[in-house]
Amino acid sequence: MTSLTPSYSAPSSLSERISVLSSIPVLLAQPHVPTESNNSTQPQSTRPSVVSSSPVPDYINAMAAVIDEVSVKKRHAIIREGATDQFLYIIAKGEAAVFKGATPKNESASEEEDGFSSSVSQSEHEVKLLTLRRGDFLGLGNMLEGKPHSATVVGESEVTTIYRISHADMYKLFNQYPAMALSICRYMTEELRTFRTKLADLADAHDAATNERLGVVRMTVYDSKEYERTVFDNAIERFNAELQAIKHKDPNAPIAKFEVQYFPVKLTMQTAALAAGSKIVCIFVNDNANGEVVAKLSSMGVQMVALRCAGFNQLDLKACQALNISAARVPAYSPYAVAEHCVALLQTLNRHVHIAYNRVKTGNFSLSNLVGKDLHGKTVGVIGTGKIGLCFVKIMVGFGCNILCYDVYRNKELEAIIIGNDAAIKAGAKDMPTIRYVDDLDELYTKSQVISIHCPLMPTTKHMINKETIAKMPRGVILINTSRGGLINTVDLIGGLKTGQIGGAGLDVYEDESDYFFQDKSADIISDDVLARLMTFNNVLITSHQAFLTEEALRAIADTTIFNVKEFVLEQKVLKELTNTVNL
Repeated sequence: MTSLTPSYSAPSSLSERISVLSSIPVLLAQPHVPTESNNSTQPQSTRPSVVSSSPVPDYINAMAAVIDEVSVKKRHAIIREGATDQFLYIIAKGEAAVFKGATPKNESASEEEDGFSSSVSQSEHEVKLLTLRRGDFLGLGNMLEGKPHSATVVGESEVTTIYRISHADMYKLFNQYPAMALSICRYMTEELRTFRTKLADLADAHDAATNERLGVVRMTVYDSKEYERTVFDNAIERFNAELQAIKHKDPNAPIAKFEVQYFPVKLTMQTAALAAGSKIVCIFVNDNANGEVVAKLSSMGVQMVALRCAGFNQLDLKACQALNISAARVPAYSPYAVAEHCVALLQTLNRHVHIAYNRVKTGNFSLSNLVGKDLHGKTVGVIGTGKIGLCFVKIMVGFGCNILCYDVYRNKELEAIIIGNDAAIKAGAKDMPTIRYVDDLDELYTKSQVISIHCPLMPTTKHMINKETIAKMPRGVILINTSRGGLINTVDLIGGLKTGQIGGAGLDVYEDESDYFFQDKSADIISDDVLARLMTFNNVLITSHQAFLTEEALRAIADTTIFNVKEFVLEQKVLKELTNTVNL
């Protein structure tokens, strides 16, 4: 057989064709084919075995003898979407690209019988699905189902060499060599799964690109709650008014509208598809934006992750960097909200308010076992002196507590307060509490009757409160954590509570909180044994990550999130250019 179209390189010899076909793994995979003579009682593996050193199978020689070789120029069609033919194709050399929506440059022009002379022009409507390389098959669906080709395939290299075999010859080989037929069917099944996934992702990306062409930018909000939607809608309404004003002044402005869709579910690999058509996703503390999820979002056209929280341990920053995805957070929504909640937890535990409240509700007005302690004069250790830690320090100074602070990066405002406080003491001010930074956490652990944690969760801070550090603390210490649950080894915390080493724990966070917090589980059994045990202690106070939850904080979260979005959309800032970036 010879090619029906001019060839741009000399046809290969039979031995060269055999060599190329012998290098294609799918043609060498030989799954077990049951026969009447196979009486083995041992179970047969269904995994294909690959022949690497045995002689070339007979069907390779037979196939090489009946194939055509065709060379195709770049952007010339190999097969066209909607067309039918009687051939199966294999990439022998070079690469080919699969497109949806690609059209020939001149559809009315006469073509060669096989259509290879038709070049395909670039189209704004075409979507590239994937690249095919040596050993990939084309047209299996057309051969097995008789349906038109579902996509256009064009040469992507300067010259792409194709092996072509007629359907009739292929069916003869299938009948003669069942192992070959099974291997190709198995290959087709796997390729179909890959193709469908790729097609769905690219369709989603195409939706996002279409929205952008229409001047619409969409954001998908995960783990959304009713109480935050009103403030977000107000911020978005103001943003859209700003966009309309810009559009009124400049009709050619690229962005005309900002749309938001809310979902109550958390971001996971299973829910990532909900962001189809969105350029931005907005996530909260318990969403899961790991590397796999970030890659999925990127494949659908997502270009920014907007965190509506201060922490970012739920986001894979390395994946964002590799995929050029911008990410920004809300570094400070209302530090007062969180700091004040810390004091609420502390005083509730210290003065046994939760126990007294429940007693009185049942008519028990006894004061037994409700004895607390003055906070005045006690030493409070503050781990992390960012905006929240600083607010907590100021409040505790108001109680007359002595403060020990620790932070890798010292707060300049707090250092100024310390200088002023020291000066007042030296000047003779009476009853002034002391405030100072310590260089060693161990000093803070050993000298603090109350310890409040205000640092981020990182590999270096994970389980910083553990059996060893708890042993260094004064007996009866009260621990407060409103930052991240993973800062405390909960099993070790329980051990400290059982021995009385820890006198109380106020927790607004829990290491494995994502399955419980922000949800109503009152009708369910708590299957988390660690959490269930923690809840049995009357000197443990757990709130459901609500320290941030004030009207002022919700407004600040919404406003800062939209500010981050505006920088990305209007000012076209990306990655580390963003004011509140978390990008590496």
